Amino acid sequence: MRRHGGRQRAGESSGPARRSAGRAQVGTMNGADEAEKTTRWVQTLRAAPRLRRALLASFSRYRLIPGYAPNIVTVGVVLIIVRVLCALFGHIEDCDETFNYWEPLHYITYGYGFQTWEYAPQFALRSYAFLLPYAAVARAAIRVTEISGVFLLGPWELKRIAFYAVRCTQAAVCAISEASLYDATVWRFGKPAARTLLVLLISSPGMFRACAELLPSSFAMIAVTAATAAWMVGDFERAVFLVAVAAIVGWPFAALLGVGMAVHIPLRRGLKRFLTWAATAGVILAALTAAVDSHMYGTATLSPLNLVLYNVFPAVGAGPDIFGTEDWRYYARNLVLNLHIAAPLLAVFVLTWPLDLLLGGGAAVSGLGLWSSQQAALERAIFLTPTYVWLLVMFNQPHKEERFLAPIYALACLIAAVTLDDITSALFRVRLRDISEPGESGAQTDSSRSESGTRSARLAAKNVLVGVVVLLGVSLGASRIAVVLYGYGAPLRVYTRMCGEELLYGSAAQRHRLNICVGDEWYRFPSNFFLPDERYQLQFVRAGFRGHLPKRFARDRMSKRDGKLVRGSTQSPRNMNQFNKEDVAQYFKATSECHYFVQLVKAEGSNATDANPIAPENREIVLQEDFLDADRSPQLLRAYYIPRQTPHKCTFAKYTVYRNRALTTHKLS
Repeated sequence: MRRHGGRQRAGESSGPARRSAGRAQVGTMNGADEAEKTTRWVQTLRAAPRLRRALLASFSRYRLIPGYAPNIVTVGVVLIIVRVLCALFGHIEDCDETFNYWEPLHYITYGYGFQTWEYAPQFALRSYAFLLPYAAVARAAIRVTEISGVFLLGPWELKRIAFYAVRCTQAAVCAISEASLYDATVWRFGKPAARTLLVLLISSPGMFRACAELLPSSFAMIAVTAATAAWMVGDFERAVFLVAVAAIVGWPFAALLGVGMAVHIPLRRGLKRFLTWAATAGVILAALTAAVDSHMYGTATLSPLNLVLYNVFPAVGAGPDIFGTEDWRYYARNLVLNLHIAAPLLAVFVLTWPLDLLLGGGAAVSGLGLWSSQQAALERAIFLTPTYVWLLVMFNQPHKEERFLAPIYALACLIAAVTLDDITSALFRVRLRDISEPGESGAQTDSSRSESGTRSARLAAKNVLVGVVVLLGVSLGASRIAVVLYGYGAPLRVYTRMCGEELLYGSAAQRHRLNICVGDEWYRFPSNFFLPDERYQLQFVRAGFRGHLPKRFARDRMSKRDGKLVRGSTQSPRNMNQFNKEDVAQYFKATSECHYFVQLVKAEGSNATDANPIAPENREIVLQEDFLDADRSPQLLRAYYIPRQTPHKCTFAKYTVYRNRALTTHKLS
């Protein structure tokens, strides 16, 4: 229900009691002025076009809620700028992002790339339906650039444009979902909590990283964030659809974050309506996903289902645990690194319930303790607890990865913002119910003026404390982001320079295939988007790693039998296995033909082996950048950038590109 831009809250009563509570929140405005102002907004809304009406409705809602907060348009623009900068300056930190998503995307776009065992048709764990929207963005960016004719660009430049177009597009969509969560927070939990949420989102290292990562977990984060925003303002059908998108198109396990909706929405709108919405969205999305995957794999399949079965019922000797296990401290550390002050506030939120009982004199969630009403306590129980369901499940899984936390980053920031506002409001006894209803009294007495001054002082003290805590979080977040960019960004910078300088102008004139070889550094290769064309081949040299490496997609071809197109994605390379077993055929045999070799050169004595196949007398260093050696650096300084400390007290290896002088020409001037 929408009126004057407002929306009926899920789980709330309407009518005289609700309207009275809304009037009490307006603050010190005169009642007659308020009525006249509202009337003007109603007239404006009725006369406005639909899009403008939606914007005006949003602004009217902001004006009717006490306090200050930037409007949704301002927040959206700021977030889009911030997230696009994240996409441009961030780098790839997970080899799964490269080989399970960027490489298949490169295959869809250019016809070649690396294929992991998950994309073998006999396993079919990854969905091509997830990649198709990104492929459309990449192709559109290339086409628009070619048609515009503004720049005369070669294949390498077009690849870079496609790569960053995909990252920036996802980052912008992420910003829109964050803005919708901010808007819902203004209405549901008030402007102070929304302001804090905005700062936490912008300063979160986890959001900095996840907003542009080409991973199902990041896709699920965006969809779930938007779904939660819709849920909080009572747009239940959209919330259900977005959770279905997150789970079916993105990551099946994201459905866990819809558990709260599955309990709450049937109570509000009826079980039949909820099941109708869920079934409709599920069937349509599953059918589309199955159609795309069956076409690409060449056999009837549904990849999200295959992924669930692989993780829940793995074959003997297979399953996620073979790729490494960690204890609970792994996630605890990563929550602190990626969410700064939001991480401890996640724990504080759990303690607010006994605190409410304590402050309320033992009455069960009475509204006389931490929160101003039972409705306020109920809102927090409904909308904030699904995050803890996710954490409970993930903490109990032996196989842990940092990206598995991504779906709850924005929701964790929401919990932190609301918790900080609740705690400080209770500490300084500043609540909306303490504000007198407009027009309820005539002239102010000396006593009322004194009480008003006291409340203003308490409110100022509360804002100062919140500002100090948030400033601490911003400092920690900025320090973490800085050390990630400063210490670990060398691989992307090196491959960018190697492609844009060395390969194009040093060896391209040879007009034959060049081999860029890697040993232990195979997992930091940023994808074929950073090699000019198919003549430049990444080759794996046997080094310390003894697991299963990706192999190349077969090229699409026309069938000699019936003339139909046979996609390379329908074929599986030999010896693909789900047990992470090494296949000797995956290594480059003619190591003497390595034109370049990429290696992380650590301090003397720290390298386990020297896998460089180029003869020492033929090695020539052409590119080299510092890379933070975490094993030989102080823990605090490698986790956070501290000026004048991190650069001098941390140990740095050299991310190096060697050129084989016996095989390559000298770089052209």
